[in-house]
Amino acid sequence: MKHILNIAYTSDHAHFDEIVDFMGEKFRLTQLGTNFDYEATLDVLEKYDGLCDAISISGLPPVIKTKKNSFTPPQRDNIVNHTRETFVLDGQTLKDIYIPWVMRKHFMSSSEQYKHERFAFYSGVLQKNLLDVCEEFVHEVCLADPYFFLKMPYSLKSVDSLENFTKLLWPIFKRMKIKRSLIPEFNRNKRNLPAALTEFFHCDTFVGNMATLELIDLEHTRGKKVIVDVLNNSLKKELIDIGAREVLVCLPQIEGIPFINFAILEAFLQAKQKENVRLSTDDFLMRIEEIAIRPESIDLNKLQEPVQATTRIHTLSF
Repeated sequence: MKHILNIAYTSDHAHFDEIVDFMGEKFRLTQLGTNFDYEATLDVLEKYDGLCDAISISGLPPVIKTKKNSFTPPQRDNIVNHTRETFVLDGQTLKDIYIPWVMRKHFMSSSEQYKHERFAFYSGVLQKNLLDVCEEFVHEVCLADPYFFLKMPYSLKSVDSLENFTKLLWPIFKRMKIKRSLIPEFNRNKRNLPAALTEFFHCDTFVGNMATLELIDLEHTRGKKVIVDVLNNSLKKELIDIGAREVLVCLPQIEGIPFINFAILEAFLQAKQKENVRLSTDDFLMRIEEIAIRPESIDLNKLQEPVQATTRIHTLSF
């Protein structure tokens, strides 16, 4: 039986070890959380290198790309290239293929629904593959990258402005480490929250990675729509409890597997290869068609706990 290890880099409690079925084949799927601990992550990779058929790691920031350049955060590069025998997969290759392809299809089939909407991205840099598609179909995008990375009190309004901002950040990106403390809360009730972010919070739809949404305050999503790359049960419950209206999940869960994300799915697909050769773009597209995965829209209003009606009995005394 093939064995896949997933390292949940941004979590410290999402551990499991189960036998699952994927495309007619049994796999052992193990998940360990390392909670932003860089050294612990490297230790886990060294321990399991050569013992697993594929290792996936979720929660790492993606390669940051502009029209002319690309930048890989040093810690990310060190992590994904740390093993000697077993491939380490972060899902970025699959995500860069899958998201533009399926989300463009989704927006084209619902173009009237989105053409008047304003989309707020917590970070356009971290979701460039989705941002490029959204800008084609929505009325306006609002990008909080200056606040997300530097806590600067303004947002951006286009992919071009994000491009210019990213160029200015190259020296900072080269020194930036992956830490929980670097991510702002996005709590609109905070006294010192920049007034310039008011427009961001007034957008119709909020777009973010699950790793980001799990670390920020989500009160501002009440009554709004959320688009997320993947969705686990705890984040889904939080959005329901807060009162978010709807969530569109780019990669829905697969029945019979405790949790699936782009990194784990890429590891499954890689482990099914007969030879120890990385999958190509054509391989991924063929596999996606076989699995028939498509974005899933969830009406969270229907999942709200109904308010129980109570009858008050008043005791009258004379």
